[in-house]
This record gives sequence, C-alpha cells and structure tokens, in this order.
Amino acid sequence: ATSQFWSLLQYRNISFKALSRALNKIEFSVRQAEAAYHMVINQYGNNTKLLRLYAKFLETVKNDPVTASKFHAEATKLDELHGDTHMEEDDGLMAAYGEASAAAGGSLPHGLTPSDNG
Repeated sequence: ATSQFWSLLQYRNISFKALSRALNKIEFSVRQAEAAYHMVINQYGNNTKLLRLYAKFLETVKNDPVTASKFHAEATKLDELHGDTHMEEDDGLMAAYGEASAAAGGSLPHGLTPSDNG
C-alpha cells in the first residue's frame, strides 16, 4: 500500500481520488497491524521481543514515541526480572501473530494502553 502511494506521486498529473484510495489502504493496513499486535500482546504480554517489535511499530509507523518508550521500558523491566533469555513464549508467537490479523480486542498487559495517535 505504501509503495503504491509513492508510485502515484511520481506522475506529473496526480489523481486525488487514486491518492485518497492509496492513503485509505495504508490506514487500513496500519489498523490491521495494530489489531494483530494487540491480540498477540494480550496472549504473550511477557515476551520482550514482541514488546520491542510493537514499540518499533509505534515509533516508525504510528509516530508515537511516547507510547513506544513505555513498551521499551516494560521490555527492559521484564529482561531485568527474567534475564535476557526469557524467550520461552517465542515458539507459539509467530503462529499466534498470523492468526491475529483476523481479530482484535482486549486490554494490553501491565496497564499499558494502545496508541491514541492515529
């Protein structure tokens, strides 16, 4: 979706309708990714790798460094509690993430709230 948007901007005459459709696709993709992250975080909220991936998503895609820093801090806190090798939940993580794109909901772990920047 993002590459389509940038491709449209290369033309001299830009269709506002096509540009609007491309932006809507980007927004839809971001919402799907956010829903998938929320679902997986609800199930694997103690997985520091996942928390850091979501923080990176918040920083780079949602442009929400404040919420991202909270997830980074939570991951660091969990690392300190369990050591850097606390990855026993990684086995089912990717399978759950694949299923997560179909559903969303619930609250995030440890009192963290989803990004309101959208």
